[in-house]
Amino acid sequence: NVYTMTKIAPRLNKLSKLLDQYPYCGKEDVERSGEVPSKRVKLDDGSSSSTGNRVGNTYSFSELSQVVQSSETELKQALAAMGAFEIDGKFRVFDKAYLTRLIDQLLSIFVHEKMDPRNFQSIALIEKMRNNYLPEVVEHSLAFIASELENNVSRYALEIQKIAVFRAKQLLSQADGRGTK
Repeated sequence: NVYTMTKIAPRLNKLSKLLDQYPYCGKEDVERSGEVPSKRVKLDDGSSSSTGNRVGNTYSFSELSQVVQSSETELKQALAAMGAFEIDGKFRVFDKAYLTRLIDQLLSIFVHEKMDPRNFQSIALIEKMRNNYLPEVVEHSLAFIASELENNVSRYALEIQKIAVFRAKQLLSQADGRGTK
């Protein structure tokens, strides 16, 4: 018998299912996540994943790499493409309504504070939003509407195209919710 190895596409459908079961909804979410009972999640391939000792239904990188069939690099790329971020050692994706409120508030601060949209420091936004949002959440949310400036750590520029794409997705999901595809 001869075994040959062939490269196959990563099976990332599990990743989306795992992360979407417990989206990030705010800092209270992290504080109370220990109260969420563990459960088993049915995966697309018929297997199930126990969330026994995990905080809520959140997963560390090593836990995801054990469940999702992909290389480490492919998993990192998929997490980035999904907009996942790490908080307290666990990967999360934003709840859509929460992210919309967060982006609305970010953009509102730009208008009210007359900030330069072509060159701003993330720390200024973090300070203004500290009471309602964790610093790492504000920092990560900027990826949806801005780009980091080259050679300037923590300095960003808003991107009209990213904002337009974010708003378009928001409008389309609202239209889908009403059944007007």
